[in-house]
Formats: sequence, structure tokens, C-alpha cells
Amino acid sequence: MSTAISVIIPYYQGQRYLPELLSMMERNAEIFRNETGKEIEVLLVNDSPWENPEEHQNLQENKERSFRLSVMTNPENSGIHATRVNGLRAAEGEFIQFLDQDDRIADRCLLSQYKAIGEADFVIGNGYDGEQNGGKHPFYSSTSAQAAAGNLKCQYYYNNLIRSPGQVLIRKSSIPAYWSEQIMKNNGSDDAFLWILMLCSGARAAINEEFVYEHVYTGENTSGNNEAMLRSQMEVAEKLKGIASPIGMWAFCRRAKYYCTDGRAHRLRYPDVGLLRSVGSRVWMKS
Repeated sequence: MSTAISVIIPYYQGQRYLPELLSMMERNAEIFRNETGKEIEVLLVNDSPWENPEEHQNLQENKERSFRLSVMTNPENSGIHATRVNGLRAAEGEFIQFLDQDDRIADRCLLSQYKAIGEADFVIGNGYDGEQNGGKHPFYSSTSAQAAAGNLKCQYYYNNLIRSPGQVLIRKSSIPAYWSEQIMKNNGSDDAFLWILMLCSGARAAINEEFVYEHVYTGENTSGNNEAMLRSQMEVAEKLKGIASPIGMWAFCRRAKYYCTDGRAHRLRYPDVGLLRSVGSRVWMKS
């Protein structure tokens, strides 16, 4: 049976997530195999080498699964980008699904994304963003906004509208080698690095309007840490010098500094960010 999708999950002290994670993969893999006759593999890449996730009861259970499971361990704590790349190098699937250990996907997520990608290089599914109060709201309120998530100019001048790699299925052959070679030191923006790099190389995005993914608020997400995100986004800009548009990356950096800096007085130094946001809302976020 051929492997269609490799699901790569960086693991960091995440034993509490394993039961739900494995159940979620089982449901997806069973539906996928029944409808396509193809296999899913799951690569759990351990970035906390002082512990062994294979000791967890759910991994020790000797039971037949609908997917192939491999557990890899980094020789040392390496960060999320390096961990994803280590999984990518071992992946056998035609398509790649990057998930975080605390992500949630719908039972038909992988099948839905697989059907929607067509000839595109990656497909962006819709999803929900979890809130601190336990509520959630949709990523996109219109098809225009969702389509803008795969637009390079939107990435430069408005925002990265791809909330998480978990809502994206990627054709493995379309992932640039440069992304795997230039490992980021700062967690948080290796996905933005990937999207901009792919779009700069001419990659084509498809959209899937189905709600296939949920970004769970845990209070530990790097995306909620302004200082960490600013360091990560500045590193992206440095790595994209000579590849991305200088003007586009200037706007990218200005926006990062604006949103990752506390204090109204400091933000007043970036009037261009508000102007570009206003223009972007009219161009890309129309209903």
C-alpha cells in the first residue's frame, strides 16, 4: 500500500497529548484508507530527548493501527524548525502534513485536504482559532480572505493569514531545499518562512473551504509571546535577503515591530502599518 501523506508531529514533553493525538490520527487514517486505498504514516519527532514517549501506555499497546507510526528522537533539543525538518527527511509520503502536538483536526481533515489540493503545491483549509475563554472563531469570514492567505503580496503588506501549518497540506516535492538547510534558531515563524519561500518560487495555493483544523489555545503557544515572535520574524527577514522582495520584507519587518511591541507611543512610529492594513482590508478581505 503506497504512502500518500506523512504527518510530522514535533513532540516536546507532550505525553498528556498522546491519547487524543493517536485517536485523532486513527480516525483520519481509517477514513482515508477506506476511501483512497492509500496509507498515512505518522512521524512523532521527539525534541525532549531526556524522556522517551515510547514508554507511554498508548504507544506500548500492541494493537493494529490504521497508520504506520514511527518515533524519532533528536540527539539534543533542537527547536521546532529542526524537528520538522528531521521528520521531513524521513517522510515517505507524497504530501506532508505538519501538526503540533496540541493541534486538533477533523476526522476527515486529511481526506478533505487530499481531495482539495488537485495540482496545487499546497492547500489551505479553513479552521477555528481557540480563545482563552474556551470559545473559538473561524479563521476566515470570506473566500476572499482565505484565498489571500496564498498571496505573496498579502504576506508582505497585510499579514500571514495562514494561522498554523496544521491547516495546510503540502506537496513534498514543492518544499524548497533552502527551507530545510537554513534552520531557524528562534521558534515561532518557520512556517511564515516556508510560505514566503514557496510563493517566491512560484508555488500555487489551493483553498479548501471545509473546517478541517482547530488551533488550540494552551497559554504556552509561541505565537502569544511578542518578544519571541519578533526575534523569529526578524530571523525570517534575514534568511530571505536576496530571495524575497526588499520592499515587501521592509513592510513585513515594520508590521512585525508594530504588533510585537507594547506601548501606544512606540507604535506611533509605524503609521505605514495602519495604512497598509487599511488598503489590505479593502483589497484582500472583502466579502
